[in-house]
Amino acid sequence: TLKDRIAAMSVVVGMDCLHKLYALDMLLDLAGCGVNGNDVGNIPNSRVGQMASEALSDLFTNTLLPNDRKLISLEQRPLHLYEGKKTLSPRVLLLWRYEEIIKVRYASYLSRYLGRTLGGEDEPSKKAALNTATYLLKEIPEGEEILLTLIVNKIGDPGRKIASAAGHQLRLILEDHPVMVNVIAREVQQLAHRPHLSPRALYNCVIFLNQ
Repeated sequence: TLKDRIAAMSVVVGMDCLHKLYALDMLLDLAGCGVNGNDVGNIPNSRVGQMASEALSDLFTNTLLPNDRKLISLEQRPLHLYEGKKTLSPRVLLLWRYEEIIKVRYASYLSRYLGRTLGGEDEPSKKAALNTATYLLKEIPEGEEILLTLIVNKIGDPGRKIASAAGHQLRLILEDHPVMVNVIAREVQQLAHRPHLSPRALYNCVIFLNQ
């Protein structure tokens, strides 16, 4: 079954993530956010996408991403220091490249799966994606700016349940990370000042900020 396939792929990635990137890519393809072009034009049905997303969020938080720092791309590394006689261990270079690969795949998951789902019409899928975005933001630093924007934007969702859920999720984030209060308030204020914002979305922003 599909559930068994997804579970098997998750186990493969978890056992040897450095050498089993193909299994991670298969999960990303199932969620419609692959980076190799295998899913171009392919938007999975909500059930398949959600099952793959649950596996991916678990892998990213518990196996693939550090919980104490953001990932570093190769262009941010001091490669220029190793252009002369000073050499860099091939193993270190491999690990730096691997970190960049994971960074690219996680960014694709955030923007192409969570972003697309939250911008869609299916309310149960949006609710699940909102919960996932909150979980990821609370657990790991990587991608926190993208995740916060995705969640805050849902305060302006035309569906009252989703807009209310977004406000609730932001309050849960503040319970875990009270130091983020100014960052979240600023993001909500920016949403409130957007041109052509609906009266209800503006009302939701004001209510949240007053709390």
